[in-house]
Amino acid sequence: MKNKGLKILLVASIALNLAFFSGFVIKKFMNRKTEPQSEIEAGINLNIHQNQKEMLDNIINRFRLQMIKSKQNILEKRIEIIEELSDPEVDFGLLRTRTQELNEYENQMNTTFVETLININNLLDEKQRLSFLLKLSQNWFFMKESASGN
Repeated sequence: MKNKGLKILLVASIALNLAFFSGFVIKKFMNRKTEPQSEIEAGINLNIHQNQKEMLDNIINRFRLQMIKSKQNILEKRIEIIEELSDPEVDFGLLRTRTQELNEYENQMNTTFVETLININNLLDEKQRLSFLLKLSQNWFFMKESASGN
């Protein structure tokens, strides 16, 4: 009985994670603009210099490559978990191990994101940094700009 409850809990958890991820992907593709934006623009006016732009583009390109690898690892691990759950003889020890590995990949992705933000932060001057952090906070915490533009 205990194993059946754990199995149900894990399946529900995975289903919710997949639903959340699917919703995120759908939202991202539905809100895409047809014309490409520069990497750092995305609604932020930082008034960056050419050398900053080049360094920023480099930081962002490295980040994107790392994210592709991380997302692929996460997807593969989720597939392994689902495959294990579909086995009539579920190995719960293996399932726990794969779940821990999945968590490690997700933590690694979060760490990479924060490290990238630190690298961008170090590249900007004080005024640019404040503009960047304000816009980041608005996006991160889903805050809307007021009617006055602040």
